[in-house]
Amino acid sequence: MAASTVHLAVRLEARLKQSAEDCWVAACPAIDVATQADSRKAALLALHEAVEAWFESTIERGVLDQALREVGFAPARLGDPPTAPDETGDFIEVSIPAYAAAELEDLPLAAG
Repeated sequence: MAASTVHLAVRLEARLKQSAEDCWVAACPAIDVATQADSRKAALLALHEAVEAWFESTIERGVLDQALREVGFAPARLGDPPTAPDETGDFIEVSIPAYAAAELEDLPLAAG
């Protein structure tokens, strides 16, 4: 039986800046993560990997809620409408496997 997995879909602002002729800096200010590379594309890819690693690490250590609060996030309240996303600028989008269902034995379905 295939295990079920809950994924977190994350979309955060990315800022890119060329700091020298052959050096690009990419930052995700929302979680205070930054990278650099020799091209814009490479810097953005490195930032994507760093943001994924940040989330995976906080989930594995059981500190995601604490880490998000430390960088200024607060839990959303149920029933509050989601904020409309800003479609301008650059963004990092990652899908993080956060929870995996326990392996269950194949159970017979109850006859009804």
